[in-house]
Amino acid sequence: NASAVPTITKSVVILQPAPYFVGQTLQGSFTITNKGGASITFDELVLGGRLNGFNDCSNYINGVCPDFTKYYGITLAPGAPYAYTGTFVPALAGTYGFQVFYRVGTQWYWNIPTDAGVKNQVSVEVDIRPSEQIKDVIKQFEGLCFNLYNDKVGGCRLTDETGLAKGNCTIGYGHKVHDGVCNGDSKEQEFQGGISIQRAEELFQQDLPKKAADPVKRVVTMLLTQYQFDALVSFTFNAGEGNLTILVSDTLNVGNIAKFREDLLKWRNGGLLDARRKCELKIFDGNGYSC
Repeated sequence: NASAVPTITKSVVILQPAPYFVGQTLQGSFTITNKGGASITFDELVLGGRLNGFNDCSNYINGVCPDFTKYYGITLAPGAPYAYTGTFVPALAGTYGFQVFYRVGTQWYWNIPTDAGVKNQVSVEVDIRPSEQIKDVIKQFEGLCFNLYNDKVGGCRLTDETGLAKGNCTIGYGHKVHDGVCNGDSKEQEFQGGISIQRAEELFQQDLPKKAADPVKRVVTMLLTQYQFDALVSFTFNAGEGNLTILVSDTLNVGNIAKFREDLLKWRNGGLLDARRKCELKIFDGNGYSC
């Protein structure tokens, strides 16, 4: 008796070039052809995904598989091809493996034959980076100072009301010029006449990865959504990698999100940072960036 023989005849590919990031819409494609003598109906056809080598989807958000678009009720006559194109938006960073799955009735199939040189699988690395929204939030809380100031004084000033200088020499959106107060150090020379908003933005973009984003990736072991990552980036830009390590070591890094939510609000600096911490918690919980 003639039977259907679904075969991958054009390799699984991701249409965009790397690098890939959380929140980016990826397009995947392949072609499957019925090389048998009977028709077949795929009750479901999908470019299915798994994250970080898991055999199931338990490590993805709510246990939902990180799949590309699913299509239903596709019938292939003998010799007929189907060119699949679907989309997927990764919500977590990591290594994704994608391959073709189809379902007939209740039975799933994934060990699908391929033409010579054709691949039924593709693996991609997905990174995470601060969103444009969190950049705006950080800049809102940091404030913009066009001239040198000492960061423990406040108000873009070098000294407080008593004439005391304290903190680190800073400019722009919290860009540290050097440790200790402004004192005529050679590192201040570039900034003696102040800076433009364009230069402040350049300094901010330079600072954000090394000061906040990279430390979050380095320190936090929990898989993070974009909201969660952004909230921690804001915290770290303000409080530093050492304090991030203290915050997450017995909370997120051991899976205790409830304790993290409590502990985050304790980093208040005498109440001066209440608004920022509440904003970061709101963002962490996925409730938007309006603070």
